[in-house]
Amino acid sequence: MSHLGTHRTTQQFEDDIVPKSSLSPREAIVKAQEINKEAGHENNGYLSFSHGFAPRIAPITHFPPKYDAWNKLCDKLPYLLSSKKLRSYCDSLPVLDANQLPPIFALRAANVLGYTAHVYWHLGDPPEERKIPEGLEVPWKIINEFHLGRKGVPPYLGFMELLGGNFRFEEGKVPPPPEGADPCAWITKELVGYGSVEYYPTQANIANFHPNFWVTGLPEERIFFGVVTELHTVGAPAVQLVVDAQEAVSTKDIKKLKESLDALLYLVHKLTF
Repeated sequence: MSHLGTHRTTQQFEDDIVPKSSLSPREAIVKAQEINKEAGHENNGYLSFSHGFAPRIAPITHFPPKYDAWNKLCDKLPYLLSSKKLRSYCDSLPVLDANQLPPIFALRAANVLGYTAHVYWHLGDPPEERKIPEGLEVPWKIINEFHLGRKGVPPYLGFMELLGGNFRFEEGKVPPPPEGADPCAWITKELVGYGSVEYYPTQANIANFHPNFWVTGLPEERIFFGVVTELHTVGAPAVQLVVDAQEAVSTKDIKKLKESLDALLYLVHKLTF
């Protein structure tokens, strides 16, 4: 398989940015963009001037053939839940090798396995008898620790995978980047083949996307997850505006500060519908 991201722990990401208090907000964001570019993924966090706290490219929609058991789980989950067959199906899931999973797929895997594990846990048996099947728990733990750097704690379902990057555009409704926008450095034909695509964040909303992975497939779930995702896509310009405002304060540029704050106020009104 060709390049699909390199492994880089969250601790390495923090070591490069957090201790360097001399970095200005603009420099810190530039550094974060460089780190994600070098890694070829955003497993350490979504952060850029162009997309704010939303993913730089739309998330991949399926796994490589080696992990097809997870693809089938994604496709069948709403049916399995409604037919009350989810637990028996998950009990028979094979234990796939998450150590060999290319990093670009880690966040989707964390969402699929983690979300399914939560659903499994809350169905059926009383608490003292509950046990997550190995086909979910083993790879989920590896992905949390090895790919996402969440060491020393039990595996958990994070905001990034559950809400921040859990969306998929409707067929033919991808809002294209504006003319002249810098292309994402790690988008490749191979990633496009896995469903990833560049998009214009401020035009990405619940009218043109739905969850990339969901349990029920119902409109209520689409809205519940989609509204949170939309706050990040439509609100992407806030990152640039806050940096502009901070720099205006530092340089005592009252005109620039007022322009930045006015733009932020307009954006907040837009986000609150």
